[in-house]
Amino acid sequence: MTGCEILSRSSDGPMDYSIAEHADSIDEILGPNLSAKLTRLGAELFSLRLAHPDFGSIGLLLNDDEPIPAHSWWNSHAPLLFPIVGGLVGNISRLRDGTRILLTNHGFARKTLFTRKGHHANASGAWIEYELTDTSIVHGCYPWKFTFVVRYELSDLSLKVTMRVTNRDATDMWYQLGWHPGFKTPFLRDKGNRSDVRLILPEGMYTLYECDDNSSLTGKKERRELGGAFDFTDEGLARTYVFDMSEIKDRTAALVDPNSGMTVMLSFADFPHLGVWSDGPFICLEPWQGCDDYADQTVFEDKFGIVTLAPGKSDTREILLSVNYDPAPAPLRQE
Repeated sequence: MTGCEILSRSSDGPMDYSIAEHADSIDEILGPNLSAKLTRLGAELFSLRLAHPDFGSIGLLLNDDEPIPAHSWWNSHAPLLFPIVGGLVGNISRLRDGTRILLTNHGFARKTLFTRKGHHANASGAWIEYELTDTSIVHGCYPWKFTFVVRYELSDLSLKVTMRVTNRDATDMWYQLGWHPGFKTPFLRDKGNRSDVRLILPEGMYTLYECDDNSSLTGKKERRELGGAFDFTDEGLARTYVFDMSEIKDRTAALVDPNSGMTVMLSFADFPHLGVWSDGPFICLEPWQGCDDYADQTVFEDKFGIVTLAPGKSDTREILLSVNYDPAPAPLRQE
């Protein structure tokens, strides 16, 4: 294969380029190095596969290309988080004027069917764009009219995710935004353990926020200078590490697997916070604008990291996922 091409599969059968209104519809971007599958339910990255010269095709996500995982761990792939990141205490919050906000964990976008708005492919790369416009399902739980557009662009060994939120209402709109990809650790199953994988962070001053057993903020925080490998623990991953990286110029986070020589890096200059979480043989690297409620809940306008958007205005943010690999170590090289 010399370039990239876009295929579209729906439960109705043949490949086509039409917009199919099926929750299990999948769009696939095929490239010479990386391939991606996207499901219109949540506009979620469903598979990200590397064509490795030594190991063959490697699925990088925990549940890569699996609609129903055969395990008891986290069962998602890489959901988009909107209009909140994390949860509300009791799944409910209120504006200062008393208006109720009713949202389950990480918001409704990840469980809502998007429309595919466009796609393009040429010799250098390909993109697919999805759109979610507020519906009757949203009204009653989230009071603003909006449009949420997501574009995935694949080229060489990178996938760029662009999110654009537009306020179509007559009043200021409050929201949070994030991405929640979960990567297999280790990348090659049965070649090491999660503890072998290193989490690499850029140098600088961070604020680390403490979470309770429900991943809610306790109110405790710690200022630390970090850089290089971060020593995570199983308990810390289960509770969620919350890093405020507002003071970091080059915001990145990387998972380095020494057993395979593979690295996955996220670059997210537009997102000031990073969540790192796991409950199994994987690690989620989550660029966030904001995070969970405090255990002692505030009004919605004061939710940690929440932002406001004026009527008619748009907010565009990007995340770049990059994959790199070294020549396979001799003991692991396929014969």
